Amino acid sequence: MCKICMSLPLAEHPLLHAPQAVKTEYYDLLRTLVAQHAPGDKWAEFAVARYGAKFAVEEVTSLHNYKDLLAAVRRLTANRFRWSKLCFCTFRYCLLGDILFLLAFNNASQVKAVIDYIYPMIRTRHRKGVSRFIEALFNRADMKRDSFKSARYLIDCWRRNADFINLPEKRILVTATVSAGKSTLINAIIGKNLTRTSQEICTGNLCYLHNKPFEDDAVYLRASFNNGNVNDDEIKKIKRGSEVTCIASHVRALVPPQSRVCIIDTPGVNSALNPNHRKITREALADENYDRLIYVLDATKLGTDDEFAHLQYIAQKVPKEKVVFVLNKLDGFKQGEDSIKESIERVRDDLHKMGYENPVICPLSAYVALLIKRKLHNDGLTEDEQDDYDLYVKKFSQPAYDLSRYYAEARRENLPTHNGADQNALGSKCGLYGLENILFGGI
Repeated sequence: MCKICMSLPLAEHPLLHAPQAVKTEYYDLLRTLVAQHAPGDKWAEFAVARYGAKFAVEEVTSLHNYKDLLAAVRRLTANRFRWSKLCFCTFRYCLLGDILFLLAFNNASQVKAVIDYIYPMIRTRHRKGVSRFIEALFNRADMKRDSFKSARYLIDCWRRNADFINLPEKRILVTATVSAGKSTLINAIIGKNLTRTSQEICTGNLCYLHNKPFEDDAVYLRASFNNGNVNDDEIKKIKRGSEVTCIASHVRALVPPQSRVCIIDTPGVNSALNPNHRKITREALADENYDRLIYVLDATKLGTDDEFAHLQYIAQKVPKEKVVFVLNKLDGFKQGEDSIKESIERVRDDLHKMGYENPVICPLSAYVALLIKRKLHNDGLTEDEQDDYDLYVKKFSQPAYDLSRYYAEARRENLPTHNGADQNALGSKCGLYGLENILFGGI
């Protein structure tokens, strides 16, 4: 597993409650050690910059030599009296945990090098505790109730990352013709706007989207033009071409994955402006290692020649048991004019003719699913998005638009009931919960 898939331990970091001067010195020490021990490591540079942003550091000094580093380490690892709680605390375990996380996670030789460098800087009377802390990180030593109290959150985050590394990886390749809603579907599964969506041709490269063990509000992008935390505008700058892009983010799934996940986004295959897109996608279909193939169908434009040609190619080249067909854009259907059931049967009949005996067909509104995820996680919607959301709450509350009835295995009673119960119910009705059950629930 590459480092970009690790979640940063920042949400409840103990330093968040420290005085600003301490946070600034702490960040500067991390930044200096990363520059010294991991020059050119883009992930380490990105990660330490996130520490600076989280600690609201505006100005930093420079630790130019060993003497400056030693003094900073001694100050930060000393015992401190916290007047607000009338007790002593220390940041020595946080400091060591963060340094090892940034420089040496899952790298035994680098771990030794970092410890050998830092250990002599720590006062002799504190070294026994430091050794026990390292044992707790790497060997999961039992911790007494008050052991490393100030760093228990960091230990928990370390272990969650370590457990995540050992999970098997499920790889899901997604393909479609142009404008079928492939990018919106991927965004809906992830729960964030990470792939570009437009009525125009958006994707001209392979993009690998990796999940992370827990939410850390950091999206890492590795591409030729940029590294680091990105927003929607920066994602749109990804050049159309053949470069490979990797994005890592926590996946906000209604059905939490029991594995690491890699979603492989491919270009639309019927681009009149760039026929090379078809070549890139077909090479991915032939050469990539993937467990599932999601084929996205536009329910409002079924039966086109381009669609038929791509379906025929997949039927010939991809094992049929791998393929999941997503019938998307059902939010565009009008009651009395369009029939969801008839559209599903039409697709099923066409697939039977191509040799699919029992095709997996998942009716869905990816756009509604994405709005639901964003509402569940308190992302701000634009005024237009909020209007759309309110409209679809009413629409999918109607029995005719309850897509969950087409998912026999997706039991709605298993939906989570945490904050946002209404969004969870809507997530089932728009087809999202059923699809995620198939992808992540072992169905």
